[in-house]
Order: sequence, then structure tokens, then C-alpha cells
Amino acid sequence: HAPRRFPVVYSRNWTLGVGDVDDAGKKGVIVARDDEKGYVIVNKPAKIPIHCTVDNQLENVSEALRRSIYEENKLAGISMPSSPAVVPSSSKQQQQKKVRNNHPVKVYVAQRLDIETSGLICLPTRKEFAVYFSNLLKEKTSRVLSGDSDDNEDDFVGVKKKYSCLVCLCPHGDTTLQSELS
Repeated sequence: HAPRRFPVVYSRNWTLGVGDVDDAGKKGVIVARDDEKGYVIVNKPAKIPIHCTVDNQLENVSEALRRSIYEENKLAGISMPSSPAVVPSSSKQQQQKKVRNNHPVKVYVAQRLDIETSGLICLPTRKEFAVYFSNLLKEKTSRVLSGDSDDNEDDFVGVKKKYSCLVCLCPHGDTTLQSELS
């Protein structure tokens, strides 16, 4: 069967900041970036997965960001191997995974948003930050599950999540939605 495609990934510039547009009209997605600490905060567009899917290894946020950082480093003259070593394996999928795991630029996925969802997401680019951020997310989850979560605490340092939802109402006189909610 044909792989699912996510062409929206090609409509964005993965090196530019939000509000910037390149010569081709592609909007930037970077909200914040700290190469020393090792993270990038991206405004993820809808209709793109965060990580690779079973049938599509390339059209996702983490891979697009990894490729753009690699190209940016190459243009800046930062020496990196041109292509990682490929260890022979039994399947093409295992071989692709080994190439990604050996690549000189890493982008880790510590959290996810659904494919159809847009929003801010933090993608670690260093293993140390990936571990640190994953632990912050685990602590947040533990606090919520134990009932100790109070996002209004002034002294709380950690992860705070906020979800917003856009709701479109039916035109006046259409009671379909109203009757479904009743």
C-alpha cells in the first residue's frame, strides 16, 4: 500500500522564526532555540506528525527539524560526516532506523501532539536535555495523578500545560449541534 503523506511539512521553513517568511513564501516555525542547552521550541502546524510513522519516515516535525539543523551546520562550516555509516541489516526499515540513530544531528521526541493538532512543542537536540525534559513531564504527570497539581503556585518550577480549543457554532436557527449537546 502507498504510505500516508504529510505534504504540509514542505510548506514551512524549519530554520526561520515564527513571523519570518523566506523567499519562497514559507513561514518559519521556530519560537525559541538554545543550542547550548539543547532544545528547540516549534510552533507545530496541523496535519504533520511529530515523529516518523510506520509508513513514512521523512515527513514529520523531528525529521524536518533534524535535516534543517544539519544543513544549517553544513553551511556554517561545522564539520560533520556527510553520511552516517550503514550497518547491514535484515530489513530496509531496520537499516533506515540505524542510519537515523547514527546521524550526527539528533532531535529527540519527549512529548507529542496529535497529527491534526497545532501548537507549541519542545524538541530536545541534546540527550541531556531530553532526559531532563522527560523527567519534568513525568513529574507533572505524577502531580496531576496524585491530585497535588496546582498550576497557580508561584514557587512551582516545571511544566505547565495549557490547551485551547476553537469551537465553531452553527448558524442561528440550526439546532443540530445544540440538540447533540443536550
